[in-house]
Amino acid sequence: MYITTCISKTFVLYVLVLLLVLYASGALAKKIIPNADAYSELGQWVVDPTDFGSDLPPVGRSLFDYLVTEPLTKETVPGGKGDKLVYNVPFPFEKLIEKLDAQLAKDALYPLTVKQVLVPLGRSLARNHASPDFFEYPRVVAVADTEPLMSENESGIYFKDRLYIGYGEKSEILEVISYNEKAGRFEFQVIEDYKPGGEPKVFYTQRSVCMSCHQNAAPIFSRQTWGETNANPHIAKLLKKENKEFYGVSIDNGIDIPFAIEEASDRANYFSYAQLLWQKGCRDQNNMSNEIRCRANAFKAALRYRLSGKQGYDYLSRDFQAETISKIKQQWERLWPKGLLMPDSDIPNRDPLLTYEGDRKLATVALLDKSANHVLKELLTVSNIPIELEPLNPRPPLERWKYFERTQFDKFITTLSEFMSAVDVHRLDNRLVSLARNAAATIDAKHMENNNYKSNCEFIVKRLDIEKLRINFNCLNSENENNKIALIGRVYIRNGLMSKGSIDKILFPDEYQIRDINIDSAKINTGEGGTVVTLNLSKNGLLARRIDGEGISKVIFDLPFLLAGDASHILKESNKKRFQGKVSLVMLNDAAILDNAVSEMVLDAEQGKIDSFDTKPIRRVSLMSNLFDRLGMRKIKWCCEDDEKMPIPMQQ
Repeated sequence: MYITTCISKTFVLYVLVLLLVLYASGALAKKIIPNADAYSELGQWVVDPTDFGSDLPPVGRSLFDYLVTEPLTKETVPGGKGDKLVYNVPFPFEKLIEKLDAQLAKDALYPLTVKQVLVPLGRSLARNHASPDFFEYPRVVAVADTEPLMSENESGIYFKDRLYIGYGEKSEILEVISYNEKAGRFEFQVIEDYKPGGEPKVFYTQRSVCMSCHQNAAPIFSRQTWGETNANPHIAKLLKKENKEFYGVSIDNGIDIPFAIEEASDRANYFSYAQLLWQKGCRDQNNMSNEIRCRANAFKAALRYRLSGKQGYDYLSRDFQAETISKIKQQWERLWPKGLLMPDSDIPNRDPLLTYEGDRKLATVALLDKSANHVLKELLTVSNIPIELEPLNPRPPLERWKYFERTQFDKFITTLSEFMSAVDVHRLDNRLVSLARNAAATIDAKHMENNNYKSNCEFIVKRLDIEKLRINFNCLNSENENNKIALIGRVYIRNGLMSKGSIDKILFPDEYQIRDINIDSAKINTGEGGTVVTLNLSKNGLLARRIDGEGISKVIFDLPFLLAGDASHILKESNKKRFQGKVSLVMLNDAAILDNAVSEMVLDAEQGKIDSFDTKPIRRVSLMSNLFDRLGMRKIKWCCEDDEKMPIPMQQ
């Protein structure tokens, strides 16, 4: 993510001159953008690079604003009082990152969950801000790509893939791209006077300038191998000559961190596609009920996808096919007959230390006013970036989707599912399981929990040491073809207790399958001549579910031997032995509970009581809070739609 677009008084002279010329010439009004018309014959852009929108948020505020605002008190502003919010941007930069990090779930791989790289020789419009001391004052790019921290009473701010910060010490500014959940778009901001003793001021900046490079109206980042960053060993070596670390960022971070940043920007790139299909793909001006049901079924599919551990969703469901897929397909053919063009969030990799040869001609900006063009050309000349690597160049589409097919719907649903956090999904999972098990305990709801699937198994018991056994199970057949399952996995037993285990795959009669399932716990009961082992399963910390929503409450094995003490009585003189036994799956049907809750939301939306399925952008708060209410869940404080107490947004 090269936040290329924000402008400050402290930028180098040619950037200031460029801005003045752009204002004087009216070039901003003429839309300073790469020529998108070159691809118009191929289809319509998902993000129109000629339509910037207003510089100030049309509604809502950026997530960055929610991070750096605090109640107006004597502590934040001398003499302040009341509950209005004011900006309080932490300085130095490390303090800002610490504040962000404190709100994110911890990542075992990194000390800080915020991913940061150093870019001394980059390609932003502030590319020469540190000249000539590039390696003494490298630019920092910081990205939030992890889930919010679990809080008992709050939803947490959903920063994942939605907050990108650039910092150049010599320019004394921060450049920020962060998502506005209420408006359904990324906002571009600068924080000026970001220096020791300064009073940081937060502005929304000119989107027209930003989108000259950010042609997707979202973050961008280079492709592998990220030669401009400290992942490049030659860049790292030059940085180490100046300092051991910069702004708390270690120089020796390898390629994992820039890879994580590229993945985050790639995911963020598809937010606009999901918003487009949600708002326009489901649109029905003649029948609001059809429009509501189109979005509701898409929402339900996204929930199924997340609750299944991102395995999939029921694409062939009758409701999805009739009310969502067919509707979007109709709209696709009507609105985008040539197809859709997906913008590219990746710019070419560049190693700034290499000597480039060949064509040095300058990048062109097709609609840039001639009176300003020479100033931009001067900027490009000084930056010494070859034409083929210049982010101002028009980028071809990442993908062209001519027809609305399974691939396009999958991308819509998987991206839509990213508008709910892992915390949201875990809360939902716990509630659904609780409701289903409570219902299963009643006499009139035994259908909620049933032994629906059985199979014969082969158990291979192997001695690993004097106290430890490994039991591999391979269950492939049943007398009844209608409820047979295939199940493959293993458990490890030490002194009659399970120490660990996993299931590679469960395959159901209808070809649904669940892979890579965790065994959380086991209950072992021995009887006359045999043992019953009951396993509790999970998938990514959730109840293990089929993609149609049906969950596995437990797995029960009937073993033809006593599983107690050491293995001597089982294996005797051998280290390995085969046994025949049986398995049954106890299913927990909480799918109906979720269906009913979404159906209640549909009825309320049709009556105008909620706006979750209106033509507004996808909004986590509206969707998840209304769903939780209909499931009778405890009230929590949600973020981030309420902007009533925010300071007045300022335009640069």
